[in-house]
Amino acid sequence: MIYSLLFLLLFSALLLIFGRRDRYAYLFVAMTLGAALAFFSIILHINMFGNYYFHQRSALFKLDYVIFRWVVSTFRISIVTNLRIMNVGLALYLLVMPLFSLEFLRWNESFSWAGRKKVRALWWCLAPMLVLWLFDPSVSTAMYLCYQRAEQPEHIYRFYKAAVLMSKTAVLCQVIGPMTQLLRCWRRMSVWFFRRKIALFSLCLALFNLLFYSFFFLSPFSVSADKVCRSGFWIFENIQFRSYAIYEGFPVVVFALSAVCMAVLLSFQMDVSMTVFFERRIRTNIRAMNETFSEVMHSQKNLLFALRILARKTEKACPEAARCEPFRRLDSLIDTSLHHTAQLLDSLQEIRLTYLHNDLLTMVDSAVRESSVPEHIRMLWMPERYREVDWNGMYDKYHLKKAIGNVMNNAVEAIVRSGKAEGQITVELVRVFRWTAIVVTDNGTGIDRRNRRKVFEPHFSVRRGPMNWGMGLTYTYKVLKAHLGQVKIDSAVGKYTSVLLLLPQRKGMNV
Repeated sequence: MIYSLLFLLLFSALLLIFGRRDRYAYLFVAMTLGAALAFFSIILHINMFGNYYFHQRSALFKLDYVIFRWVVSTFRISIVTNLRIMNVGLALYLLVMPLFSLEFLRWNESFSWAGRKKVRALWWCLAPMLVLWLFDPSVSTAMYLCYQRAEQPEHIYRFYKAAVLMSKTAVLCQVIGPMTQLLRCWRRMSVWFFRRKIALFSLCLALFNLLFYSFFFLSPFSVSADKVCRSGFWIFENIQFRSYAIYEGFPVVVFALSAVCMAVLLSFQMDVSMTVFFERRIRTNIRAMNETFSEVMHSQKNLLFALRILARKTEKACPEAARCEPFRRLDSLIDTSLHHTAQLLDSLQEIRLTYLHNDLLTMVDSAVRESSVPEHIRMLWMPERYREVDWNGMYDKYHLKKAIGNVMNNAVEAIVRSGKAEGQITVELVRVFRWTAIVVTDNGTGIDRRNRRKVFEPHFSVRRGPMNWGMGLTYTYKVLKAHLGQVKIDSAVGKYTSVLLLLPQRKGMNV
């Protein structure tokens, strides 16, 4: 448990560092802290009364044994204190969980609960209050005395059983409620990348809750009316028992699931606060990319210029060869390539200082309008849906527009290659967490799984042609990385391809 707890503390620190502006990060860490306190008290109880000696021979639990024995001998923690530590951990976990789900949901949709605020707050506090009050040692002692003095103890016992059943039901509802909210968040998420992340997060959190509830409310360590009537304690009994490895392994599994949840939350974070430091970093990235791109284009221009000179010499030396069709095609290809390269170099010189604080909506709209889309392809792009939102950010207008245009051209070519009579391209703008997402989806040929990573490699292309250098998505990838963004691809062969361009939101943007 100690190893997994240290590992979890590392993830918690990272989550708080990168998600320090997001309240749901603090709430999830607080929820995990409550679970850690509850498990710590249980393992401490095992060291107090259980047969834990055989775990000294296990490398996995030896450190646990040493630490817990030191805690017991040094701090002299009583059974009552240990039980209250567990109750505090359980109450913290149960109280924070619905708050976390509400805050997490707030980032993804407009969620209003003002009309039922008092009712919800009262319900959320019910389970933690039951844990803190009903499971307190002073209450269990009073219930024990009442049972022993009663003339008809069987009635008292039935009442205790009903109280335990009610409390376990309240806790179960408290655990299930947030999962339904996360399920709603998953169903309404339109961006496939985050939809999958939320699905993984929800699955891990559901397993986390299931194991947690099973351990504290269904296992031999759970609260029981029988234990109250027999010993005066809900959970702890002063008896010797053998502690099987499965119960020490429970916290490890739960903390591992919590670490996966934190890793998913970290993947949501983009704590680029758009300070002067990050502005300078993006400026440096764009400037370096311009210089590298200029050097490559200059080399390409020199090569094409040399080929043109060689072609002219060939034309003078062998007039008959110059009149043949392949030579004329070669000469035309050299002139066209040289013209495009010169244009690109001129454009790079003009836009070297024109970046940052541009309107993303204008760039996307311009890239869509400038794309050459055949009549049989339907373009689904509705810019009017996004005009009420401020889409300004730190973007290089020239490069980012070209990058979006490359994705659009790839979508058109994929549909043309598929031979479908009715093609469709959908372009969407979405804000989620700390990201602004541009989603371009087509119903073309698709990309098989083995080529999905290769599409970002230079000169890789499934298309063939004299002007196809296989640099489109490579260029797009470099542009997004220069903006501290990401490129994700989802595809099914013969069905669709969805390209996701993720850009960090500027400071002050709200979801």
